[in-house]
This record gives sequence, structure tokens and C-alpha cells, in this order.
Amino acid sequence: MSRTERPLDASSGPAAAFAMQLRALRVAAGSPKYLQMARRTGRSRTALAEAAGGDHIAQWETVEAFVRACGGDPAEWVVRWEQARAAASRGARAVPSSPRPHPVPEGSAQPAGQEAVVGARAGGGRSGIRHRARAGAVLLRRVPRPVLGVGAAVVLVLFGMSVPRPGALTGRHDPAGAAGGIRVAGPAVSTLVAVSRFGRFATGDLAVTGAGGVVEVWDTRTVVRRHILVTGDEQVTDVQFDPLNRNVLATAGTNGLLRLWNTTDGKPVLSIAGRAAGSRMVFAFDPRRRGIVATVGGGGTVRILRTDTGRLVRELHTGLADITALAFDCHNEGDLAAGGDGALEVWSSSDGARVSVGERIPGRVTSIRFDPLTRNTLAVVAAGAPPGIWDASNGRRVRFLRSDAGPAVVAFNPLIRNSMAVGDGHGRVRIFDASNGLPVHTLDGRYGPVTAVEYASDGAVLAVGTRDGAVRLEVVDDW
Repeated sequence: MSRTERPLDASSGPAAAFAMQLRALRVAAGSPKYLQMARRTGRSRTALAEAAGGDHIAQWETVEAFVRACGGDPAEWVVRWEQARAAASRGARAVPSSPRPHPVPEGSAQPAGQEAVVGARAGGGRSGIRHRARAGAVLLRRVPRPVLGVGAAVVLVLFGMSVPRPGALTGRHDPAGAAGGIRVAGPAVSTLVAVSRFGRFATGDLAVTGAGGVVEVWDTRTVVRRHILVTGDEQVTDVQFDPLNRNVLATAGTNGLLRLWNTTDGKPVLSIAGRAAGSRMVFAFDPRRRGIVATVGGGGTVRILRTDTGRLVRELHTGLADITALAFDCHNEGDLAAGGDGALEVWSSSDGARVSVGERIPGRVTSIRFDPLTRNTLAVVAAGAPPGIWDASNGRRVRFLRSDAGPAVVAFNPLIRNSMAVGDGHGRVRIFDASNGLPVHTLDGRYGPVTAVEYASDGAVLAVGTRDGAVRLEVVDDW
């Protein structure tokens, strides 16, 4: 016979009030035993019981497991959890009855009179990029661009990020920077940006790399640095969250290794050898098949591996002398594009067949991006040429963007068809219409040479990384 839980009084504090809500959810689900809930979710029954104990507000991972075990909606409950945490941090006597902004940590800069109002977004893409007004869109009042700067070889990974609060991240305030921004001391070399899709349901939704191959994993909702990862690389040249496993982060650098990390505890999971030491590792996660990653070996080979064991699934022998960029197709399952010096090939990693060979690329390929909204469409960036749009099914070039950009980086908007952000070495960020190659908007900002652009998965924010180690978070408007 299970022990009766002690009675709680909602007026005794936010922790007790939130625990009573969890208890009510469990009763509505038929009062399953904590042992049963533990078996369903993989969390310990002790942790689940303590979440409803009322002594403290449990971590979100435990609360999410509790909610799922009782058939609740995590998207609804994460709001309640955040409200309870905010109330507890303010010393409130009860859980707020309506959503409120996150509290600003001590020492952070919060300019007066600035706020962001976020509503539900309509799903799916749409043609055209000049007009974005639609029911349920994100509504934003003017928010200054936050700036994040870190040490050498900075890489920022945004994990389905929502619109951030100015000055939300820790570090010393930089009076010379943009309003509400911060900058962490240290030398800077470059900044890279990437996004994943889990957002608030991940342990850490932001990863930043600095000097000496160090990677910091942050939770931007609670403004807490979760982990500092020491990768062992002299310089981390790429970092990505697994798109199908919310607590896996991959790092790669110049020593030819791909390292997988558990962002829950900050511990290494697996190291996969690729090229010889001293060579830059290139990799890409499969967005449609869980646990699959592509890496580069010697002699123009692509190795398809399992991320849980490192076991080789398939090896592709391309016609490329050296592979400098990889990208999986988000529409055609298993299709993989590989770019090199003046060349582009698309392969099926499922059966090992070559799908297409691209027309001559005018330069060394530095980046490949598949359009998430248009089948067989990919953007190819090559040194010494403007970004181009290619047809992955036949390898033919469709058009070049009408840009005089030098070294460029690109990102497709995940919700607006044909919308591309392009950053260049001149410090400009422009939005292009990929259907005709024309620029339609220039962001109003003073940047150093832009080394990365990336949209948050909800399309509300564009992160811009620069060579001086800063990251600006641009609110997406009518682009």
C-alpha cells in the first residue's frame, strides 16, 4: 500500500502551490503509482514523488516526465513551471495566475520601457517574403539587439530559442556595445551560429565556444550556464545539437575528431575518429533518421555512422578529392549533399547510390544548406563567388543571388518560403528572395565581418555572428 502524501497549503509558497497542481494532474490521470510513472518515463520514482512534495520546485526534466506520465501537455505545463520558478525567485507567496516576464538576474541590464509580447505562431511556410502579417504571428515592441561576445573561435548554437531579454546572459556589461548587450572578455577570432528544434524542452538551448576549445552550454530561459565542456581541440570549428535527440551536442575541430556530449550532465558520450589529426572534421546530423551522423574520412569518403555506438552503417566513395561541406536533405530521406573544391555531389546514404553530380562550382564550397520549405532546393556558398541556388535532383545551378558579397554565410527562414538571410565579409546582413535572387531588405546594424547567420526554429529571431566574437540577436520583422 502506497504512503499517503502529506497535505499541502497553496498559501505557503509557490513550491507548494505548484506541487498541488501536479497532484491534481496525477489524480485526474487515475492516480498512477510513482513506480509506474517511473517505468513510463525513465525518471526515478523518488524524483517524481519529490516533484509533488511541495518542498521545492523540481527541475524541468523531472516535471516534464511527471506531466507526460499523467497524460498532460508539456507545452502548457512548462509555462506553469516557469511562473512558479519566477514567483519563487521573487519570494512570492503564490504562483502567478497569468504569464509574466522572467525575472532579470542581479547585475543584468534591463533598459526601462522595453518589452516583448510573444503569441502563438502559425505553422507552415508560405510563398513570398515581403508580407508576413498573419493571424497568431509574434508581436514585438522595439527591443534593442542584444550582443553576446566570447573568446576565440566563438560558436553560438541556438536551440529553438524564443525572443531573448536584453542583457539576459551573464558577463560584464559592455558600455561600448549595443544597448542591453554584454561582452565576455577575451580574444576573438570568429563566430558561428546554428539552431536546433527542441527549445524550452532541452537541458541547454545555447552553446558557445571560446578560446582553447572550451564550449559553454547555457539555458537561456533561466539564464544559467549548465556546463563548461573542455573538448581538447585547439579550436572548435563546428558545433551542432542533434536535431532528433534533445540532449546531444556534437563538437568538431581541427584534430579530426567528432565528439558527442550529453548536455544533461556535460559529460562526453562518444568520440569518432575521422581525418588525420590536424585536419578539420566535417559532419552533419540526419534530420529524419534518429541516431545517424555523416562524417568525412580520407580520400573523399563519407562515413555514415550510428551516434550511439559509432558503428559504421555505410561508406560513400564520392568523386571529390576533398570534402569541405556536408548537409542532409530535410525532404528526401537519406539524401546527402557533399561539396568540395569546385564540385558538388548528392548521394543517397540509404542505398549508396549517387543521385546527381553538380555543375562546376566556381570555387571551394564552404557551406551547403537545404531549403526546409522547397524540395530539391539548396543554397551553395563557395569562396570567391556569390551564393547560388542549385537543384539537388539534377545538380544544375538555378541562379546566383545578385550580391557582391565576398565570403558569405546563408540561412533559410524556416517559416517563410524563398526567404534567405545572407551575411558577408563587409559586415552586411541582407534578406534575399531565393526565387529571383534579389535582395529585399538590409538589416539596420553595424557589424564586423559576418561569419554566421541562423534563424531560431520558430523564425522569430535571426542570430548574426561576427568575426570579432559578438552575436547579435535580430528580431525578425516584415522581411
